[in-house]
Formats: sequence, C-alpha cells, structure tokens
Amino acid sequence: MGCHERSDRSLVHRYAGSSTKAEIVAPTSYKPRNVVITGVGAVSSAGFGRAEMFDNIHAGGTFSSKVSVGGTGLDEDQKLKFAGWLSRSPQLIETLSKLPSNSSGEIELRVHSIDDEQLKKQLRNSNDRKASKIGKIALLAVDMALSDGGRKIRRDGQDIALIFGMSKGPHSTVARFVSSLHPDPKHIRTLDFPGSLMNAVATYCSISKGIRGYNTTLATGFNSGLGALTYGYELIRQGVQPQAIVGGADESFIGTSTLLADPNNQVNYDLAEDAFKTYGRDHGGLHVGEGACMVLLEDEEVARQRGAKVLGRLLVSRHRSSVGLRWPSKRIAALHRLPIRSVLAARCALRCAPMAARSLRHLIRDATLGYGVSNDVSYFRGEDEDASPKMMERAIRQALVEAAVSPDQVNLLCGSSWGTKSSSMKELEAIRRVFGERASSIPLINHNGYFGFVESAAALLNLAMVLTSAERGQILPLGHTKDFCQAGFDFVTDKRPHKFSKALLMGATEGGGNYAVVLGTE
Repeated sequence: MGCHERSDRSLVHRYAGSSTKAEIVAPTSYKPRNVVITGVGAVSSAGFGRAEMFDNIHAGGTFSSKVSVGGTGLDEDQKLKFAGWLSRSPQLIETLSKLPSNSSGEIELRVHSIDDEQLKKQLRNSNDRKASKIGKIALLAVDMALSDGGRKIRRDGQDIALIFGMSKGPHSTVARFVSSLHPDPKHIRTLDFPGSLMNAVATYCSISKGIRGYNTTLATGFNSGLGALTYGYELIRQGVQPQAIVGGADESFIGTSTLLADPNNQVNYDLAEDAFKTYGRDHGGLHVGEGACMVLLEDEEVARQRGAKVLGRLLVSRHRSSVGLRWPSKRIAALHRLPIRSVLAARCALRCAPMAARSLRHLIRDATLGYGVSNDVSYFRGEDEDASPKMMERAIRQALVEAAVSPDQVNLLCGSSWGTKSSSMKELEAIRRVFGERASSIPLINHNGYFGFVESAAALLNLAMVLTSAERGQILPLGHTKDFCQAGFDFVTDKRPHKFSKALLMGATEGGGNYAVVLGTE
C-alpha cells in the first residue's frame, strides 16, 4: 500500500462530529487547523493539467479560435425576437453594427474552447462522456485534483467535501431546455431540467466520484471559485471536514444571450489572437474562456499522516486558543463589549453555515484567517473608479494582517482582472495603495490572456500557474500585453527565473465582491 493510499482510522474519531447526517450538529468550538493545498486539477484551452498548461504557455502560441453567432441560421420567429431585444438596447445595436461578420451574416467572435474529442479521450469512464460539457470539464478537473494529491476515494467519501463556484452555469443545457418550451410547452424536455440547475454540476461530480461530504454551490459570478476556496478553507479550519475539493468551471457556450448580457462591453470583439490583454492600455475587454480548476485542500496533519506532498499553504497567523464559542452569549457580549443582539445573530449564523462563523470571530477580533473579503456594491450603483480600489485594498490589507505577513514579505502578485478599465484599475490602484513604491519591484502576473476569461475559475487557474511556477522556479509573462495602462509596476513581460515564498492572489466579481488570498509556497 503506497503512502498516498494508507488509511488512517484515527481520523474517523477526530472528525466524528463532522458528519453530514442531519441528527448530528457541528461543534461550536474547535481547535483551528492549518490548511494546505495538496492537489490541483486544471483544464483549459491551453492544456489538460497544470504541468501541460505551463509547458504550452512556456513554449508560446495562442489557444483560441473563431466562432459564429446568429445570422441566417436563425428562423423567422427567432429573428423577430432578436430584433425586439436589440430595439431595447441602443448601445448593443451600436456595438453589433461594428462587429465583423461572414458571408452568412453571422457575427464572429474569438473564444477559448476545449476540443470535444480531446476531452473525451481524457475522460476515463465512457459513461462520463454522456454528461454536459461543463459537467465533463468539471469532473475531469476533480479527477486531476484527486490524482495530483494522491487521494483515492474508497469507502471514506464522507471525509471530503465538494464546494463549487458557479458563474452562469450550464449554458447549453439551459438553452436546450428553454428552447423546448417553444412553440408548444407540452413538448418540454423534462430530462434537461435537473441538469439546468446551478448545483447540477457539483452534484454530478460528487455522485461520480463517491464524494459524500458537504456539497455546496456558490453562484456568485466572476471568480466564484475563490469564494469556494474560502468556504472550503473554513470547513477544514474549523474541523468540520478533514478535506475539501474547491473550484469552479465554465463552458464557452456562445449565443445571442452572450451578446445581450454584455451591457458594459466587457467582451472583446476583436478577432486578433492577441486581442485579450490584461492591464492593457486599450482596455479592450475579455475573450470568453472555457475550463475548470479544482483544488484539494486538507488539514495539514491529515496530509502529513498520509504522506501527501504539500504544494502550498493558505497562510494564517499563529492560532490562539478557541475563542470560547461555548460560553454563554451574555458572557461573550460583556467580555468584548458587544451588543447582545450582534452575538446572538452571529451565533445563529454559525449553526447555519460554517463560513458564517467568521462573523462572530470578527466581532471579537479573533482574526486568524489568511484571506480578505470585501464588497463595494458597484453592481447596484454603477461604475465608481474610487470605491472599487478602496475595497480591494481593504481585502488585501485584511488578508495580510490575518496571515501575519507584512507587505515587505510578499514577493509575487497575481491578479485575475479581465481586460476592462474598471477591473484593471481596481487591482492596480489597490496594489499601489498597499505596497507603495515597492509595487514597482514585485513581479505582477495574470495569465487570463492565455486561456481566456473562465469566469468562475479565472483566479484559480492563475493559482495553478503560481504553484507550478513555485515548483519550476520560473514565472511566465502576462498574455500578449506589451503596452500597459499604468506605470510603476513590475509587469512580467518575459519568462524569468524567480523564487518566491509568499504570493498574493487577487480576484473580484462583476458585482463588486473582492477577494485576496495569501499563499505560502515553502
């Protein structure tokens, strides 16, 4: 029996209180665990697996293709509906009128897609090939993460959770289901309905791999995979589960809905292979990406006992003793001078979701996490070039403080912006405010230009490249960008050797959410 395959029956007793059965309540006090990364599964247009992606990007080249949308392929009824949608969006009419089209009147776009035949070859079980494309991509990433971490699930599936971040969900299944409603709803494709739900992909992956721990889907838009990462981190840190697979996946289903859902001109309609430039001066926007990234998180002690290799650590400050969550609420309120209602609300939230325990810990200043989260509600109040950097700055400072890491100790910056002015300035201005003049000497990378913007998993695909760069001792350049929108930063434009021990990973949602994670690679 290999070191990765060894079972540890003592873990069953340690995590007996973490059962997902309804009659067992998770403990309200715990000894904080250290959380490490032991496996990563990455799938994108740039390759299958983080090593292949790194090698392909290192070798140079582009990984996108052109697709056609609309035109004479629409029937008369669809054309009328499309014309009605256009009439309500003058901005979209102006945008579409400038787009290139082919002889059939179809609009052409450049996207980053995964070849269907290559995807089938990668899937080991023939039954898996019958799933939706996003399901196949996600399942392959889960399988890669487990394999990378040497974790085989036999009869211990209850010890591992699956936390899935979702942006727009299973596009193709939803489109097929909705189209079956017309012209006669009686002929609706009922079999497509379960697969059109946002949690369908996570459920499919759990059933396929025998994962029987916590199963949660966070449909929070761009970079929701980072939300899944923080959620899974909390599950392990609080001793609810010894292991968790976290991540996200997206398929590049392109249709008229893609164009209609782009009121802020985030999609780049330039057909040039190198048009998607992160931090570029022209702020051209994104090329739609397809792929997935899943990360295997573990309790450090569990990983050590089974002989797993640690790829990275989610850094935290030194753990103090438990904050006394079993104490009476009045005692907590009196000790920390808090309103009793605030303590009761936080305590109630703790019983509903493990991640909600953070609200109580922050009330009593038990800040021991290696990540920061903030929100600038920009989705509801429009573009605000000042508020967004301030809130990203808050997330970064929170992550650094809670990880007990000073700005001077960070030696790699990794963003995940998507080529628009607001997403670029949010990250760059926040970096400038936190790191000051030192921002010009810390390498800054963002590889979205190579594999397109995979909405839910963009930051995690960059995380996969960061971990591989740490192993190889080399960092790769930003995709395609040569002329930058800001000066005073160390943008990586060529391959260079670089040893780093602490990396800061940033990510934002289109709705104003901001994430910052401090990652240790030693």
